[in-house]
Amino acid sequence: MSVYEDSRLERLIARALSAQPLMPAPADLEARVLAEIGRRAALPWWQRRFTAWPALARVAFAAACGGVALASLGATRWLLASLGTATTASQSAPLWLHVQRSGHLLVTLGRAVQSLLAAIPAGWLYSCALLAAITYVALIGVAAAAYRVLYVRTPN
Repeated sequence: MSVYEDSRLERLIARALSAQPLMPAPADLEARVLAEIGRRAALPWWQRRFTAWPALARVAFAAACGGVALASLGATRWLLASLGTATTASQSAPLWLHVQRSGHLLVTLGRAVQSLLAAIPAGWLYSCALLAAITYVALIGVAAAAYRVLYVRTPN
């Protein structure tokens, strides 16, 4: 089909569809939708989505979250200092030193996992992977069955 025929067909279908009468929604659907709209409108502001909160409440919530984050960082620093693991030299060390230490930690962790996996027989690893796959498929099946039982209505 050419572009001209496509646009002609599109106009023909649009004309046929616009000539169809509008169908009203079923009465029970309309009542349920209006009831849900009323229920959501009656909710207090703290039970609505975050963007519908008053601006002052959003700012206060963001400040509270920042305060909790700072307090947890301070508590972590205090805990490390009380354990004697944080020295003044490491606290004032440049960022690159921390990145380098984190890299060494990840390499060491990777080597530990590699040696652990090398110590486990391959048959056990394959059996565990197969068991995990079977469990995952079973979980999906149970979820699908539960959805069908709880939410899909069968005709009477």
